[in-house]
Amino acid sequence: YFSLYQKTNEIEYLEKGESLIRWLLDNPSPGCNKLCWGYNFMWQNTIFLQDEFEPNAVVSIFVGEALIHAYRVTQKEEYLNAACSVADFIVEDLPVLYDSKDELAIAYVLRKVDAIVLNNQVLAGAFLSKVWKHTGVGKLLGLCLGKKHFSLLRLFALAWQRIHGQKALTILILVW
Repeated sequence: YFSLYQKTNEIEYLEKGESLIRWLLDNPSPGCNKLCWGYNFMWQNTIFLQDEFEPNAVVSIFVGEALIHAYRVTQKEEYLNAACSVADFIVEDLPVLYDSKDELAIAYVLRKVDAIVLNNQVLAGAFLSKVWKHTGVGKLLGLCLGKKHFSLLRLFALAWQRIHGQKALTILILVW
């Protein structure tokens, strides 16, 4: 709705977007100190079983992206502060699965698991860079760069370049 508002300047789109953001802010995952969200159903994959409403990185990041968009459109600090809370959840609550001088990878859920989900790292890095852009909080830039380095180095290990050529890597770097 915020994108529709930006294109049309029709106030009902802005109001609908803000009502959806309000619903999200009123309905985070229960029992957490920071804003975070999970699926509204039990979810299983080959790495873990996740309970209903248990917070995870991906759902929280998607909500965080909506909060950043809402902030960009409305300039309401409440939305940026909420996005910062999501960033804090990612940085402080999700277990670190890999950490080196230049690389960082976090868990998908609130517990250590045996595998690193690559798209989780890309989403988290991109989201943290957007929060950093609006806040200037220095630690976020370092963390998002660590995720970028981790992800880019794994692209080669996963043979993306051999399948899609150098163009795929160039596109990813430009998008990032």
